[in-house]
Amino acid sequence: MPKGPADIEESECGIFNNTLNNKVYCAQTPGSGNYQFEFSDPDFGFRRRIAVINRYVQFSQMQTNPLVAGTNYFVRARRDGANDGFLNDNWGSGCEMGLDAALSLVADN
Repeated sequence: MPKGPADIEESECGIFNNTLNNKVYCAQTPGSGNYQFEFSDPDFGFRRRIAVINRYVQFSQMQTNPLVAGTNYFVRARRDGANDGFLNDNWGSGCEMGLDAALSLVADN
């Protein structure tokens, strides 16, 4: 399957101290359409997808089934090029990132 155009920006990769206010950006692609981001933790079978109208998602937007602080996630994105749903759109390149583990300490107190 060919790679899609919505690669996660390199400047977003390898950051494991993100806060809830941080955003994850993917490459700007021509035309309009929604973007879908996928955060996965293959070791535990976790996958969280969220569709947004921008080329970024903010961690705080994921209130239902939120990401866990201190966990490394593989993130990738795709754009709904024909505005007919995401099933026929390929994922761009992804990378690892995560929320700051200190956030879980704040939530526990």
